Amino acid sequence: MSIEGRAFAEGCQDTMSCSGGLGCQSCKHDDPPPVPMQDVGLRLVQRDRTWHLGAADAGTADDNHLGWVTWRFQVPSDARPGPATLVAENVEPLRVRVR
Repeated sequence: MSIEGRAFAEGCQDTMSCSGGLGCQSCKHDDPPPVPMQDVGLRLVQRDRTWHLGAADAGTADDNHLGWVTWRFQVPSDARPGPATLVAENVEPLRVRVR
C-alpha cells in the first residue's frame, strides 16, 4: 500500500507560493528556498496501539516534487478492521479505516 503527502519542506515557500500557511504568516519571494524534509516518519494509531510504518524523504525541486513524500508500507497484520489514524510529522493526523 502507499500514501502520498505534500508540503513536507521547511521554509515559508513550501507550497511554492507566498500566501502564508502553517508556521508562516507571510514570506517574501526572495526568502531562502524551501528545504525538503528527510526521514519523515509515518505511524498508524489504533486505540492504544501504534505501529511505525516507515520513513521517507521528501522530493526536491530538481524532481519537480518539492516536499512530496510517498510512503510504501504493509498494513500491520495485527491491526483490527475499523477506525484508525495515520500520523506523520508536523501535520494534522488523517483518519482512515482499516479493512
